Amino acid sequence: MKKLGILFFIFLFGITGCMKYTELNHLSIVNTIGIEKENNLYKVTIAVVDPNNYENEDHYEKNIYEAMGDNLTVAFNHLYLYLDKEIYIEHLETLILSNTLNHKDIDNINAYFNNKNNNRNSFTVVYTNSKIKDIVSSTTNINRLIQTNSENISLVHPLTYENYLKVLYEKKYSFIPTIRWENNELAVVGYSYFYNNKPINLLTQEENISYNILNNDIDNLNLSIENKYYSISSLDTTLTYNNDKTDITITSLIYSEEKEYIKKYNKYIKNIITHFIEKYSYFDEYTIKTYTKGETNEK
Repeated sequence: MKKLGILFFIFLFGITGCMKYTELNHLSIVNTIGIEKENNLYKVTIAVVDPNNYENEDHYEKNIYEAMGDNLTVAFNHLYLYLDKEIYIEHLETLILSNTLNHKDIDNINAYFNNKNNNRNSFTVVYTNSKIKDIVSSTTNINRLIQTNSENISLVHPLTYENYLKVLYEKKYSFIPTIRWENNELAVVGYSYFYNNKPINLLTQEENISYNILNNDIDNLNLSIENKYYSISSLDTTLTYNNDKTDITITSLIYSEEKEYIKKYNKYIKNIITHFIEKYSYFDEYTIKTYTKGETNEK
């Protein structure tokens, strides 16, 4: 097992390409960071990979550490004192933001990570109203949970920190995948909508679907409309730029029990997308040019 752990670290250092050599014993490799507020202080929870008990990304031991401070630098310095090792976050997989944070706190978090010279922005961002330690201590791989969940009713897809910042700075909005610790397990509950880093609301099922259709993040979709089951495959969204407007063309291959029910599918999708565009102002430059053009095959 120890040999596997050493190979794991050799692999990590091998893919960085620009990192100076540091003895393994002087590093704490962090794969998850959770941040919340408690008694007006930042509370940072980290999961550190145990190199002596690492088999693969789904089977490894981790140690959980917590520290508090009136700012993030102080909190991380306290963690450093506990660990007596350099906290290495270049291979961070997940950043968890708590609902106890306000918009100024999230601004501070963004500034902290943007100022880290050894930080990559490929890690994912999630939001929660649960206790951070419960989530970080879970054996469930958060990113894999979200990827698996993309096939079910919530239709939530992973959001990288890089994409989160890009849209935030350009449009001031963000839709962050949201998880919850309930019944002693992690659950994905949908996207939370933020504006200027201020949480506004949790999206409904229909809004989750609309958001992912507009971002072309859905290949397959299962729906039940008026007790009729629809299996939509090869769903594709094409955006055509026309002056200051963007026309949307949605192409679907629909399998249903009766051909006539394509009309109900069309109406359903058109209604939920129209509602979404009207509610979230960022999408107000979109218009539905061709609502859907698809085939309906009887089962």
